[in-house]
This record gives sequence, C-alpha cells and structure tokens, in this order.
Amino acid sequence: MNKENQFIALCSGWGVHNLQGHGHVFDVYDRAANLLIDGELVALIRHPAPMSAFAFKIDLKKPFSSILKANERFWLDGSRIQFKQLTISIKPEVWRKDRLKCAPIPDSSFLLVENYLKDCGLPGLTIILDPGNNLGQNLMGQILKACQDCCFKLQKAKNIAAWLAAATNLVGLGVGLTPSGDDFLGGYLAGLFAHGYLNEKNYQALAPLAKKSSQTTPLGGQFLRYACLGSFSEHIVELISAMQIGEAQNILAHVRKVLTFGSSSGADTLAGLLAMRGIHGNMFRRL
Repeated sequence: MNKENQFIALCSGWGVHNLQGHGHVFDVYDRAANLLIDGELVALIRHPAPMSAFAFKIDLKKPFSSILKANERFWLDGSRIQFKQLTISIKPEVWRKDRLKCAPIPDSSFLLVENYLKDCGLPGLTIILDPGNNLGQNLMGQILKACQDCCFKLQKAKNIAAWLAAATNLVGLGVGLTPSGDDFLGGYLAGLFAHGYLNEKNYQALAPLAKKSSQTTPLGGQFLRYACLGSFSEHIVELISAMQIGEAQNILAHVRKVLTFGSSSGADTLAGLLAMRGIHGNMFRRL
C-alpha cells in the first residue's frame, strides 16, 4: 500500500514542477535521491537538508535508501510523483525565493562568522584561511591544500578567463554527495552574487564553469549549475541576508543552520564565502 508524502516544489523560472512523464531514479542515498526526468536531474532532499531552487524537500520517517532503488521507474504528472511504494504530492504554489539580494556585506559580519568558526575549531576553515597551518597527508588535507592553492590563483587572476581557469580546478574535488570543492565554489559564488560582482547581466561569463559540472557528482553538478545562475540554498540565502543586515545573533543562528548540512558541506560552503571576501575584498572590480 502506497504511502503519500506532501512536499514542496521549489522553482524559480526554469523550475521542475512543469515536468511531466516517465523517469527513473538515478541514484539513492539516505538523505537524498537524484531523479532523472526527460534528461533533467532533480533532487529529492530529506528534511532538514537545505532547500534549493531545483530540489524538493520531503519529510520521511525512513531514509530514501530503504524506500527507493536505483533505476526504479516513476510517473510524474505535474501534481504528484508515483513510485512503486511511495506517492509524493507536489505543491508548486508554495515557493521560497532562492535569489540573493544585492547589497554589500559589512566587514564586521564576515569577521563575526570567521571568528565563530575558528572558535568552533572546525577542520578546513581555519586551514584554508591560515596558510601557515599544517595540512597533513590525509584526504581532507589534500582537498584543503587544493582549495588553498586555488584561492591563491584566484587572487592573482587578472581577468575573467584566468579566474575561471583557477575556479574549475575545484569542481568535483573531494568525495560525498556534494564534493568539498563544489561546496566551496557555491559559497564563493554566493558572495560574488550578493555583492553584485555577478548579476543577471554578466552571469553568462560563468558558462565555462557551469559546463564543468559534468565532472562531479550528479547532485554536486546540479548545485553548481544553479549557483552559476545565481540560485542558492535557502539556508545560504538567509545567512547572507542576515550578514547584509549585520545583526550578530541572527547571523550566528543561520551559521549554525548551515553547518548542519552534510558531514562537511556547510563548513566548506562557509569557507568559500569567507575566501571570497579574503581574495577580493573591496578591490574586486565588477566583471
């Protein structure tokens, strides 16, 4: 007997709620599943993972891996997705905006976030921000070293072509549903869009970076493609909005929410956001 679960379709113009027809489950994890619908990848994300413009948030008592199987077929008719053992109702009229408001983030907000993360002793963040730290020989150390090297190249880049060449080195770097390099780039791009360095007029410059999305995981690639269009997770949008306002208690509350996403995804995303400020600061020229 099918169980019916309500979930919210989040979309912003290139949205998924208009899709209809047959599809199949691309891959399944405990907290997420990727669906392939007419060549377009759509993510199902379990609560409390951050929502995003191309993903569906769903509350389940069991992990996806115990309900769905890879290659399982389903039917989407615009109002629900019908699996073998699961029916999910779509409510496309309920939508949370995923676009960042263009406004400068005060230095005090960046410093507040940076100091909080250092006090937490999170691995990765302080290492990326402090080149003097010992990176070690483990996989995370290698990832962080690559991020650090990329930051150096970005800082030295004199034009958009050089910047993109450096940034693409991070795509697919690491392991997991969304590799660390992708998460880092997501935070980095969010900072650029928030400050207005990237906007609807010039985001096409990121097309070469978006094309590299095929070199990472399906979900990581989807996050990257939408980040290149200026579309970000609900939690990232809320955090940056709080940072733009500058109210300390609200900022830290949203930082803690971001840090709950994945084993390291939230921390890697915040590292990218802070690196944007450290690399470009007030000297970055609009593209």
